[in-house]
Amino acid sequence: MGIAVTGHEDATVTLAVALSALRECTDPKAVIDDAQEWSRHLVIVDRSPMAVKEFAEDHNIDWEFEYDGDKWETMERLRTTTETSRHVFVGVTDGDRSVAMHLDWEYQPLEEAAADADWELKRNASVGGLGERLAELWPF
Repeated sequence: MGIAVTGHEDATVTLAVALSALRECTDPKAVIDDAQEWSRHLVIVDRSPMAVKEFAEDHNIDWEFEYDGDKWETMERLRTTTETSRHVFVGVTDGDRSVAMHLDWEYQPLEEAAADADWELKRNASVGGLGERLAELWPF
């Protein structure tokens, strides 16, 4: 995202990250920790608040906002209660883009956010080919 700030309170961004986007990152905790450095407000959103809670607990992620609402309700509430100059939603689907558009958030696809912030995505991680994986399981 390339947002440089001198401190958390000087940040001008409220950031929402789709749970589906975090699932595509090799280190979701590192993504959230990084985003907390340059975002004033940060939230993980999904249609299932319980899924967000479980994912955060499984990955030892702490974040500022925890709502019982779905993605739409949470983002709408944040849009009206946070006073930052930008509201950015990082997502992966056309549905995520639609949510951002309808709720007046900037949309940033995960690939672009990851490139800008140096977040590693699972699909870009070095993974050996089938031969390498088979060799690990059954040495010839």
